[in-house]
Amino acid sequence: MQTIEWLIAGGADVNVATENMNTPLMVASAFGHLECANKLIEAGAQVNKCNIFGWKALHFAVHGGYADIVIALFKAGARDSLAIHSTNPDNTNPKSKTAQEMAVDVGRDDVIRVFDIYLTKIPAYEREIKKKTILEKKNSFHHSKG
Repeated sequence: MQTIEWLIAGGADVNVATENMNTPLMVASAFGHLECANKLIEAGAQVNKCNIFGWKALHFAVHGGYADIVIALFKAGARDSLAIHSTNPDNTNPKSKTAQEMAVDVGRDDVIRVFDIYLTKIPAYEREIKKKTILEKKNSFHHSKG
């Protein structure tokens, strides 16, 4: 953890990538290092960056069964989409999966619950809040005109 903090303080690029385009956030997610993942996110790590195989940090966290990292990634704006056009032109793997599909295949109930919350309940709740805010603004506008 201290090494990450030291590198960030020294101006290291938190989105630097390996030959396969794996980023430090992907590595932290793959090995369950929540504190490191959070520090990288705070420092501007791109949560939706893909490697040459179309995997994002979300895929690595799901594959490792790290529900806490999946939550952190969703809170930071991670999207569960399939990278059809990865940076590897030879990536025509028909078995490519979204992170949610991977969670089901791996059978991680704790991770699947996180997807249920962040992909269904949270967006629905946020839509309701937005509707309520819009209605309140409309009502206050009509009352101020009268």
